[in-house]
Amino acid sequence: MWCTVLFFIVDSLAPFPFLIVAEGLAGVTRVAEEKNLIDSLEVGKDKVKVNMLQYADDTLFFCEANTKSIFNIKAILQCFELSSGLRVNFTKSRIGGTGMDQVTLQCFAPILNCDMMVSPFICLGMPVGGSHKRGAFWNGVIEKVQARLSRWKGRSLSMAERICLIRSVLSSIPLFFMSLLKLPFGVTGKLVKIQRNFLWGWGADGRKIAWASWNLACKPHEFGGLGIINPKLLNLALLGNWIWRLGSVGGGLWKEVLISKYGGWRFLGEEGKDRSCSLWWKDLKEVWSSEGWGRSFEDSFKWKVGDGKDIYFWKDSWLKGEALKNIYPRLFSISSNKDAKLLEFGSWSNGRWVWQLAWRRSFFEWEKSMADQLSQLLLGVGVAPREVDSWI
Repeated sequence: MWCTVLFFIVDSLAPFPFLIVAEGLAGVTRVAEEKNLIDSLEVGKDKVKVNMLQYADDTLFFCEANTKSIFNIKAILQCFELSSGLRVNFTKSRIGGTGMDQVTLQCFAPILNCDMMVSPFICLGMPVGGSHKRGAFWNGVIEKVQARLSRWKGRSLSMAERICLIRSVLSSIPLFFMSLLKLPFGVTGKLVKIQRNFLWGWGADGRKIAWASWNLACKPHEFGGLGIINPKLLNLALLGNWIWRLGSVGGGLWKEVLISKYGGWRFLGEEGKDRSCSLWWKDLKEVWSSEGWGRSFEDSFKWKVGDGKDIYFWKDSWLKGEALKNIYPRLFSISSNKDAKLLEFGSWSNGRWVWQLAWRRSFFEWEKSMADQLSQLLLGVGVAPREVDSWI
């Protein structure tokens, strides 16, 4: 059982001093966790601890559902108000829980002097707790797009001006939603219909004449199109960016949580085990598999060798732009460890990296030449212990 507390801090400072004060709140929370005053939420097999998230003046506390954590969060907030001169807006703050009964939650709410959270709720402009697979989830986005691309605007704009407005609206209003959630087929159709009617309608009612196919209109200018953004392709590109960030250098707490809970980007292609996955992770798996990105995505990027902890020796494209199992299929078939990482295929000796390949049997005469070629290919290549493996 765990609960979430959403607090709003009233900002009476300039932005930069406020960030310093907010960092102080984060520091106090970390110390409280170290002293076992707050039982943080632990996620996944690595037990990544999450106790607080901050964005501007919004603060979310995460903790186990026990009285000790609730009372200490209350004490931290009271000390924060006295030391910073800011105050917590308890009238806007909420408390909610997952896997716990409502009676316990009702007991915690008076302690924190806030109301109970009703799911779904809005956090940073995004509905949390609802299913984005339903069309009603997207009604607000569609209404905003429809309002910006209304008929009366089409009457007073030229073709070029209407194209600019269509591109501006699609790249601003639904962008936040599309970067996190996969558009249902019906919602994509509604967005395309609004775009198409605005482009060809000239503000008139009734049936419109389309002077070019919509696929042609969505092509870039250099390919003879009008450069209109295709909502489906934009949505897939934005979701694909999350996949890229999962495998690239850097990240943060969000990346640690996903790796701990789901195992990272390599597990996107796994079938089954969807019952315990979040809707967002299922969207990434759909992009990876149903859209055909999985194989093409892996084939399109190359690895930069770092410490060798993430790159598979035989299966990843880290040498000569292609996987070694494709270059030397015969050697791959007799390897004693087909699923090992680079770090497991060698060791350091006198400050130099030495490759140590293991085989299930001795070479046939005609296989020795391939083994010599592989050894020559590996000359001068090694791991870098102070760097991490990354995509390029």
